[in-house]
Amino acid sequence: FVKANVSARLTWNDCVVDSGKLVQFLGAICANFGGIVYGLMVGWPSATMPILSSTDSPLPSGPLTKKEVSWVISIMMLGGMLGTIIFGWMANHFGRKWPLIVGMLPQVVAQSLIATAQNTSFLYTARFLSGVSGGALLVLVSIYVNEISENSIRGTLGSILGIFYGFGVIIAYIICAYMPFYSVPYVGLGILALFLLFIIFPESPQYLLLKQKDAEAEKSLKFFRGSSRGDQVKLEFESLKSSIDAASTKSNNITLQDFKPATTRKALLVSYIILSGRNLSGVFVLMNYTVDIFQQAGTGIDAHISAIIVGTIQLAGTVVSAYYTDKSGRRILLISSLIGLGLCLTAIGIYFRLNEQGYNLSSVFWLPIASLSGIMFLGGPVQNIPVYVLSELLPTKIRGPVATVYMASVWPVTFLILQFYTPLADLLGIYGYLIKSVFIMVENKKLKTLPWVEKYRPSTLDELISHEEIISTISKFIDEGQLPHLLFYGPPGTGKTTTILACIRELYNPGEFNSMVLQLNASDDRGINIVRGQILTFASNRTIFSGGVKLIILDEADAMTNDAQNALRRIIEKYTDNVRFCIICNYLSKIIPALQSRCTRFRFAPLLPKQILPRLEYVIQEENVLATEDGKQALITLSGGDMRKVLNVLQSTWMAFKNVTEVNVYSCVGHPQKEDVKNIMNWLLNAETFEETVDQIKNLKTVKGLALQDIITEVHSYLHRMELPPRVLCLILIKLAEIEERLAAGCNENPQLFVKANVSARLTWNDCVVDSMAIGNNANPIVNRFTPSLGSIDEKEVSWAISIMMLGGMLGTIIFGLMANHFGRKWPLVVGMLPQVVAQSLIATAQNTSYLYTARFLSGVSGGALLVLVSIYVNEISENSIRGTLGSILGIFYGFGVIIAYIICAYMPFYSVPYVGLGILALFLLFIIFPESPQYLLLKQKDAEAEKSLKFFRGSSRGDQVKLEFESLKSSIDAASTKSNNITLQDFKPATTRKALLVSYIILSGRNLSGVFVLMNYTVDIFQQAGTGIDAHISAIIVGTIQLAGTVVSAYYTDKSGRRILLISSLIGLGLCLTAIGIYFRLNEQGYNLSSVFWLPIASLSGIMFLGGPVQNIPVYVLSELLPTKIRGPVATVYMASVWPVTFLILQFYTPLADLLGIYGCMWIFAGWCFFEAVFAYFMLPETKGRNPEEIVKALEGKI
Repeated sequence: FVKANVSARLTWNDCVVDSGKLVQFLGAICANFGGIVYGLMVGWPSATMPILSSTDSPLPSGPLTKKEVSWVISIMMLGGMLGTIIFGWMANHFGRKWPLIVGMLPQVVAQSLIATAQNTSFLYTARFLSGVSGGALLVLVSIYVNEISENSIRGTLGSILGIFYGFGVIIAYIICAYMPFYSVPYVGLGILALFLLFIIFPESPQYLLLKQKDAEAEKSLKFFRGSSRGDQVKLEFESLKSSIDAASTKSNNITLQDFKPATTRKALLVSYIILSGRNLSGVFVLMNYTVDIFQQAGTGIDAHISAIIVGTIQLAGTVVSAYYTDKSGRRILLISSLIGLGLCLTAIGIYFRLNEQGYNLSSVFWLPIASLSGIMFLGGPVQNIPVYVLSELLPTKIRGPVATVYMASVWPVTFLILQFYTPLADLLGIYGYLIKSVFIMVENKKLKTLPWVEKYRPSTLDELISHEEIISTISKFIDEGQLPHLLFYGPPGTGKTTTILACIRELYNPGEFNSMVLQLNASDDRGINIVRGQILTFASNRTIFSGGVKLIILDEADAMTNDAQNALRRIIEKYTDNVRFCIICNYLSKIIPALQSRCTRFRFAPLLPKQILPRLEYVIQEENVLATEDGKQALITLSGGDMRKVLNVLQSTWMAFKNVTEVNVYSCVGHPQKEDVKNIMNWLLNAETFEETVDQIKNLKTVKGLALQDIITEVHSYLHRMELPPRVLCLILIKLAEIEERLAAGCNENPQLFVKANVSARLTWNDCVVDSMAIGNNANPIVNRFTPSLGSIDEKEVSWAISIMMLGGMLGTIIFGLMANHFGRKWPLVVGMLPQVVAQSLIATAQNTSYLYTARFLSGVSGGALLVLVSIYVNEISENSIRGTLGSILGIFYGFGVIIAYIICAYMPFYSVPYVGLGILALFLLFIIFPESPQYLLLKQKDAEAEKSLKFFRGSSRGDQVKLEFESLKSSIDAASTKSNNITLQDFKPATTRKALLVSYIILSGRNLSGVFVLMNYTVDIFQQAGTGIDAHISAIIVGTIQLAGTVVSAYYTDKSGRRILLISSLIGLGLCLTAIGIYFRLNEQGYNLSSVFWLPIASLSGIMFLGGPVQNIPVYVLSELLPTKIRGPVATVYMASVWPVTFLILQFYTPLADLLGIYGCMWIFAGWCFFEAVFAYFMLPETKGRNPEEIVKALEGKI
């Protein structure tokens, strides 16, 4: 091992010396480590301020006020201005390197202050010092990176600051939401420790030339260009020297003459305008208020999750812009980004305006997420391009001072925007006045098309027509600022909801409605999950934009379950300082006593006719309705004191008949008229036979379309106006009540009348008729959905623990994919397993979910390294005849690991499991004895080492054969790389390359969209929901074993039957199995007895896992076979990096999708993808079995 370590260091040194671009890359990365912490501090307020301003604030001094929140956010800009001035001046006198190192010290102090914060003074100081470091970072890093970079990669290296900054924002969104407040700064300090690596890099050559230190400047340039390019470095050095000498002429002092050239003045103007766009575009503001904006949008999606998604998309946008900066150019990238950004800002402004006006936007709940995602994606170029374009446009002599002045002038603008964004949002609304003229027209049209019940709903307490005592009492509560929790109960349409909506207008300004009020209909959201989720989130967070208490309205609360009401009681007790509740119900008896006792109760009685009539006549007059007196009386009679019903029937009758009369009113609603009720009572009491009564009532129901429920209601009213013996009346009313109860339970209306009554036994006969009117089928059975217990962590935490691994996978893919092209395949793979060691150690010592989140994230980083590096390494060391089989080993070991997990996690203590993982990782050390892949060594022109590596893997006995293979490999790689190893657009122009890219991405996407990975993570849960009667863990172990068997079988047949036919047949079988298990769950939900086919979910899942092996594994090594050697590493990195976030989103949203569509719906969606991919592979995927790269290219051309 010592020998291997020595050789590894020698290989590393060779790599550094030979690759000048690598040194530039490393220098830029080390200089930008502070950017991660700066991004963390920029994203920090978004997730932290709602917590610090709530009643649960961790600060000993208590919650922050709205003004304090605004200052904590914006004071960072003042520090940034100071940092820019100080370190900009230092850049011209002390260089770029050491001022940058000194500039990170305030950040260290800032993190320490947050870790020990006692009150707002600590936070103000910390944010100010963080701004000082941010100012140093922005002004110095852009200059330093610009001056050490070659022209061909200057844009890419300049984008690293934006990438690291975006990554820091994501870290802030995640850890601030899910880690304790005082733990966050330790993450920042850990990242800053990495910045110390920057000390080993020299000062920039251009600054040294400015200070006439020619020898040091030449030495610095050689360090960044590599010693192997001597003549080229000398020419570049002379060019730089002459350029700087010409610019500085006789004096280094900057004078007005330096600003006289027209090109310089134009550069100054352009630089300032595009730099101002970093703030005036709004991206920076939205980044600080992301969580709060999502809370106000009312999308129903957790605000923190939405912010994390948006932050991830922002990072993706920055990475994409970094990739295209040196390809498409800065100009076109900036212009297109600005146009797209403007459209997204307009869209989200429209959403907030419509939301404030009361439109139902549930069908476009995704719009704020999509718009903010677009803003953040396109904000990357808008934020980053101006910084390094500033350094490119300005002449060297004035670059430092001008960059200092410009950056210093931008910071106070940012401060003012952040400081006054809150009052501006209160004054104009988040949407602003951008589209006000459009909405004036929209609102006028909206009033014309509104239902009358909404159009004439009272908007203030003064407009309410009844319940004077209730209104007076509530008005006093509001005026004195002592509003209690309210409980409104009473029949429908009596003004309960209208009253509380009027109270809202008394309590809040229109711009505050969305942030201060949460209105839910408990008949839709009745379970405990909505209480623990949306209600708890809203109650526990204090909004930044408004003071005072929030209001949560729960309409139709009598539909809530007892568990949900108990959970609500605890929230009411805990968050009384921050929120008030208004519970609205029809039946007080449905509300648990513990909840009633915590509210001030108000009973809303049915409205009296004298209260309804004035409002009814007002609406008739306003709408020019022709109505008769008997029509008005019919409306009041039918309403039963329900004002909402009066207006609905009035509008319906007017629209249908254009004349509101008694007959038209009854006809419109299908209600029995007075004559109909008289006839029914006459038949019931006086008909000759039982059959005659039943036939006549049936005929009347059919001809006039009457409902039995309405008949019973009218008969009930009519009976009270008749002179009947009390005993007879009571008996009939009891029978009517029984019928109504059965109808409410879902019984069939058609009476089964078969008892013949005798005229002499009229009373008994009438009882029989009344009773028989409700005989029918029982209601359909209700299928209760089973929700498994999640132990001490809730469903949301489980979802995160499963899916956060994908974010780590994305990061691991990017990092180790880049390393694969610069450091080879072997040593990055060895390094890539270190996060897995840390992950297992964290699980072994886990105390809370933070340990699990970190462990899963780090495990994902190692997973990303594994997938991107192993497939390339194995493909490059394998002979054609066994390449498929060796490529399948990863899938076999993966399946074996899944079985181990199923077994040991079910039957071993929790803290024992990671030690098994650490033991297996110890075996990985054997990999150190194997050499680097020969193809990578040939790419780096290390022919001798490449030939030695190939002989090692082929054996010394096949000398001539190895030599031929080596020459073939060398000529293939030389032909692909031509004169340069740099990847350009020319490398993607061949039709075969583009086809290979398309095919690779589609089949790689199938690893997630086929559903195999999702089912693997939820296997135990699916078996529990299937209700097979077999222990879920045993079923999972059986399925895991079958999956491993499928992977082994596919590995065996990969080099026999071929990749193409194996993948297509597996996809078709997989689609059929997914369809079958979807049908099982659908039938199970419908209540069918499936005990005779209890084996179907096990068989289907077994088939899915058996056939999932090829679908999961073939794409990984076919990707390496199809792609040309030169672009294999970068493309595999990009592809794998793009697959990870898709996996994350699928895992994150599988649970809500399963709730929305049912498990069967998800299964059928996955099946649809499998059938699509099978057809695609049949027409597009060539066979790669046993073929070398040249033959694969011919197969892509269709010549084989």
